[in-house]
Amino acid sequence: MGGSSRRRGPATFAAAAAAAAVLLGLAGCGGSHEWSAAPPRSPVPATAAAEVTTVDVTMDDFSFTLPRHDLTSGSYTFRLSNEGESPHAMAIAGPGISGARRSGTITPGQRTFLTVTLRPGRYEVWCPVDDHRALGMDTAFDVR
Repeated sequence: MGGSSRRRGPATFAAAAAAAAVLLGLAGCGGSHEWSAAPPRSPVPATAAAEVTTVDVTMDDFSFTLPRHDLTSGSYTFRLSNEGESPHAMAIAGPGISGARRSGTITPGQRTFLTVTLRPGRYEVWCPVDDHRALGMDTAFDVR
């Protein structure tokens, strides 16, 4: 069965061209950013990705404002806005999170995102910058 040659049809050529276009498009992605302008992209196609709920969180000097303190288990992207006059970040610890997860530190007027999967239980949230937690920049919420 060795070197038999097969003729490739237009469908094979079109599939190869489409794959090459996708790879060339991906080659242009990259670089670094000082802060995240959008939630991280999932490597899974959108149709197969798990549903992620976005929660807006305002960070101020020295508090967190969340729209709710009771959530259901699942994946969440916390959209963090710094409305204070100091740099802030968000750390979260609770069931299923090894240690703590932390967002990047942002300056006043900036936004960033932190995506986590939450299981049932109680979660602690605080600002890990300087002594902000000791100044009262912490809160908690429950997941059912």
